[in-house]
Amino acid sequence: MKNTLLIFLLLISPLYFFTGCSGDEYNENIFKSNATGDPGKILIILDKQFWGTPLEKVIVEHFQKDITTLPQPEKTFSIEISARKSFTKELKRNHTIVIFDIGDKANNRNARLEEATQDLWSIGQVVYKFRAANQKSATALFLNEVDQLTAELNENSRKKLMREYEFKGSTEVVKQLSEIQKLSVSVPSDMTIEENYVGFSWLKRFRTKLADNKEHEIQQGLIIYTYPYVDDSTFSLDYQISKRDSVFKYAVPGPSEGSYMATELRYGMQPEFSQKMINGLYVFEMRGLWRVEGDLMGGPFLSISMFDEPNNRIVTIEGYVYAPHFEKREYLREMEAMIYSYQFIK
Repeated sequence: MKNTLLIFLLLISPLYFFTGCSGDEYNENIFKSNATGDPGKILIILDKQFWGTPLEKVIVEHFQKDITTLPQPEKTFSIEISARKSFTKELKRNHTIVIFDIGDKANNRNARLEEATQDLWSIGQVVYKFRAANQKSATALFLNEVDQLTAELNENSRKKLMREYEFKGSTEVVKQLSEIQKLSVSVPSDMTIEENYVGFSWLKRFRTKLADNKEHEIQQGLIIYTYPYVDDSTFSLDYQISKRDSVFKYAVPGPSEGSYMATELRYGMQPEFSQKMINGLYVFEMRGLWRVEGDLMGGPFLSISMFDEPNNRIVTIEGYVYAPHFEKREYLREMEAMIYSYQFIK
C-alpha cells in the first residue's frame, strides 16, 4: 500500500509543479531565460549553401549600412550569420533573430515575411522568418521588406531599453522632472540631475570602461528645454539649430572657462532631420554632432521637438554621448530609448 501511494505521488508531482497550487494554467515562459545580446545585434540564420551568394550580399549590405551621423563610421546593426545546423540552444537566446527558410516545399511557395514571433525561445526576444522557394525569390522578398523591417528592428531595440529603464530606473528623477517640467522620462538608476529649473533640465550619467589597459570615462547626457510656441517655422532645421545653439551657449558650459556646447557645422557636417507622427503627436527629430566651443570635446547627439498644445510650448529633449575611445552606436541607442519614453504631465 505504501509503495502504491509513493508511486501515485511521484506521478502526480510533475503535474502539480507545472500547474501550480493555485490551479493556474501552465505557463511555459517561466522556464525561459532572458534574451541576450545588444539591442543593435541581429542573428541571421541562413543555410551555408546561400553564403557568398547575392542573397547574403544584400543582407549584409542593408543591415550594415554606415550611420552617417556618428563621428566615425559605424554600422546600423552588428550581424552574425549562422547555418541552421549550428543554431544551438545558446544562439537561440539572442534578442533579435532573422531566419531564412528557403526550399521547394509547400509552405514556401508563397514568398513572404511572416509576422514576428515574440518570446519564442527567450523572454524579450523577437524572431522574424522569411519564407521563399528559392534564392531569387528570397532576395526579391528581402529587398522589398528590408526598409520596413529595419524600422521595426530599431523600434524593437528602443522598446527593449525603455522597458528596462521603466522598471529598473530612477524614480527620483521621474518625480523631480514631473514637478518642475511637467513631463517624465524613464532613465537608468545611475543617472543624476545636474540642473533642473523651469524650462531647463540637464541629466548626466557617468561610466568607465577599459581600453588600452586604462579606464576611460563615458558620459551620457539628457537635456530638456522648453520655450513658447509662436508658429510652425519652429519646425525647420535652421530654426532648431539656431535655438539649440542659443540655449546651449548659456546653459551648457564646457570644462574650460568660456567654453560651451555647440552644434558641429564645420566641414559640411549639418545635422540630419526627419518628421514623424508618434502616438498622434508630431515629432521633429534631429541627429548630428556636437562639439565644445573652446575645447576639444565632441560626439553625437539626437533630439526631438514637439508641440505641447495644452501648455502652448515647444518641448525639446536631447541625448548626447561623449565616449572618445569607444564606438558610440549603442550608447546613442540608449539615449534614444530615454528620449522616446517621454510623457507629458497634465
